[in-house]
Parts: sequence; structure tokens; C-alpha cells
Amino acid sequence: MPRGRAVLIGVLVALVSIVLTALAFLFVLPAGILPRLGGQPQPGRGPGEAREVQFDPNDRLQVIVALQDLPRGFRIPDNAYNNAVGVREWPAAAVPVDAILVEAGQDPEQVVRDQIVGNFMWTDVAREQPMLRRYLVDDLSQLARQGSVVGAQLPSETRAVAIPVDKLSSVSYLVQPGDRVDVVLSFLVVDVDEEFQSALPNWVFQTQYGTFTEEGARITALVTPTEGAALGRIDTIPPGELANIVPSEPQRPRLVTQKVISCALVMQVGVPTPEAEIIDGERTGEPAQATPQPLPDVVTLAVSPQEVNVVRWAVVAQVDIALSICSVEEGQTAPTSAVTLQYMFETYNVPPPPRLPYSLEPALRGLPEQAP
Repeated sequence: MPRGRAVLIGVLVALVSIVLTALAFLFVLPAGILPRLGGQPQPGRGPGEAREVQFDPNDRLQVIVALQDLPRGFRIPDNAYNNAVGVREWPAAAVPVDAILVEAGQDPEQVVRDQIVGNFMWTDVAREQPMLRRYLVDDLSQLARQGSVVGAQLPSETRAVAIPVDKLSSVSYLVQPGDRVDVVLSFLVVDVDEEFQSALPNWVFQTQYGTFTEEGARITALVTPTEGAALGRIDTIPPGELANIVPSEPQRPRLVTQKVISCALVMQVGVPTPEAEIIDGERTGEPAQATPQPLPDVVTLAVSPQEVNVVRWAVVAQVDIALSICSVEEGQTAPTSAVTLQYMFETYNVPPPPRLPYSLEPALRGLPEQAP
């Protein structure tokens, strides 16, 4: 093909492309893109076609909100309006899709009575939080099918387990949901008879034989506990006689303390109340009188499945359990060493007190009790 003809064909193709682009710009874009660029919605659009939604920043909607913390499972009472729930103005652009609204001309109290009263809270709702329809269920069985909030909040591959606490073991009641805590156990160990599994020393009783059959078999035997003695150890005492040395008091347990769980997540502190208290009457703007809350005696932790067994064993065995709060700036804490009397004396160079020919009066038999 001659070179001039090829150039001519290329020019014609380019001209055709320019003409088609111009036609698309003149006839297609005005019907679709240009109106959206101008911000004016076009009438006559079919369903599913994009529409531009614009909000006036000054627009406000009447939204039903919680006037106090409403716990999961709480039943909205008849006098809920201006007690449990109320109406607040909310920026229209920020209103949740599922919010309960009070339309123009509607009575807010009637809206609360029709759509909220008698329902149960599916989840906890904080004060001043909008009430959403999905937060409400009409019977408690729906709560059971949904499961607990704690179950939804548990990290993957963890389990929730509860442990008893008091003022000391809960770090002066400072432990709060969301904290990370170490679990520390303290054991009291005693020596036992391996067969009897009873604390040593054993007791020894004298046995007197009773009657016998003609073949010589024993029929009865008499045990005399009054003549029993503790089996301590056989030793020689002056002037060289053998004696059974027995303890002067019951066996003293040996204490050992060790951390067994590191930085467990605190899911809940105390037992949640089944229903919140609602203040009767209209709100006057004055703060409500706070109801004294009982001090928590239980803490729920998220631990591994194996650590559940550890915690349950400690609780059933009545081992002393204490918590320590982890810093938010660290992850898993470093391994620790078990602490015993020997560890304390050797690590901190505590010298055993010497035996002296004098002492204090009155005799010191124990440390003074700390004031509560």
C-alpha cells in the first residue's frame, strides 16, 4: 500500500473518533453526569439510579435517646418517657438509619408508648445514646437466642471465667472492665501420709487382742485410743534412752506464691443488675441521687481454655487468688519465679534472727492485725 494512502486512512480514523466523542459529550453526558455535577437532581429517574442527597447542616430531627444507662435485659416500663428515655434534637446528617424518630406533629410520649414501652433491651445502651430499633426485642427468648454481650466481646480462642475477689485481691477495687491483670496464686503446703493422705505425724494406738476360735483365728480386737501417741521420730535422749519425739503443735504449712496467668482481659467486674432503677416523675434537670452500689465480689476474665482449668482448680481448692493490674504500655509480662521463705531470705539477704539470752515482754506471738 502506498505510504500516502496509509496516512490518509489514519487521519480519517482520527476524525471519526473525534466526532463520536463530541456526540457523546453533547447528548449522553447532559442526561447523566452533568446534572450531578451541577447538584440539581433530575426528575424522572428510574429506581436504583443514583441520586445526590444533600443535608442542610442546620437541619435537626427529634430522636428518642436513653436518659440513663439501660442494661441488657431491662424491660422498658410504662412511665419510661422523661425517665428512662426522652427526646433530643439530633443533626439530621448524623442520625442513625435505625433510630426512632418523632415526626412533625407527633406526640413524643405516644411514640415512646407505641414503639418502646414493654420491650426488652437487647444490649446495653449508654445515657444520651440514640435508641435504635435493633436494640429492642419484645420477649426474653430473643435475648437467649442472641447470646450474651460478653460472648460477643470475647477475643478469639478465649473463654470467660469468674473468680472471687475482695478489697486486697482486686487491687483496692481498682480493677475495671478492659484492664489486663495477672493472676497470682498462693499455696499452703503440708506433708501428708501418702496412703492415708492425712497430715503427718500419724497417730499410733496400742491394739489388744480379744477372743480366738479353736483354730486360733482372732475374733475381736480392742483399740485403746487413750494410749495412742503421735508417731514422730525415734531418737536418743539423755542418758541414752530411745524416745518417740513428737511435735508440740500441728504441722506448719509452707507458703509458696506464683503468678500463673499473665495479662488476662477483664470482661466484667461484679454481677450486672437485672434491671436498672427508673426515677418516677419528670426530670427536673437536677442530678438524681446515686444509689449505693455493693462492692464487687467477683471478676470475669478472658483466659485460654487450659487456664480455665487452672482457675477452677484454684477456686475449688480454696487457694488464695489475687490480681495485679498490667500496664497498658506492655504486652505479656516476663516469667516470674515462685516465692518461698527460702527465696525471700536468700534473694533479699534477710538474716535469720540470732538466739539471744534476752527477749521482749510481753512475748510477740504474731504480727499485729491491720486496721480495716
